[in-house]
Amino acid sequence: MKRKTIIFLILSLFTVICAAAIFIFSSQNADTSNDLSRKITIKIAKILFIDMDNFDSQLRETIITQLNMSVRKAAHFIVYFIMGAAAFGTLSVISRKYLRNGIISVFLSACYAFTDEIHQSFIPGRTALEKDIIIDTFGAVLGTVFCFMIICTVSHIILMRKNNSSPPSAS
Repeated sequence: MKRKTIIFLILSLFTVICAAAIFIFSSQNADTSNDLSRKITIKIAKILFIDMDNFDSQLRETIITQLNMSVRKAAHFIVYFIMGAAAFGTLSVISRKYLRNGIISVFLSACYAFTDEIHQSFIPGRTALEKDIIIDTFGAVLGTVFCFMIICTVSHIILMRKNNSSPPSAS
């Protein structure tokens, strides 16, 4: 199998896995979703506040509650960053029309974010939030830009190696 085909399949699979993960997490009811994010938040809080176990319980709860919202929004951003990058990479294997690929990647990610928020509105205790669509789309934009930068860097390195390994021309 050609290397290009393998890269295409891997990036396509990664894009689908991101979409599936988003769907699965969005299908959790509010309590299950919050419990999962609180567990992650507590681990992060213990890293940020080394002495947190010695804080009084009210301060610990305040820290966890405040940090939890940031962790939840960061999760939105990160998963759409990955999805935008993977979608852009997938399209870029097929075509080098990077601007078009970027627009399509961001558009598809934003559409998925929109439909995901609608999906969440049917889950007990969950709501559709416009700010989540904005965060998701921003993540996809930065993921797309990041992937474009990687492609440019790798292409530049390959071009430099090719130019350095070719025999000198006769003048």
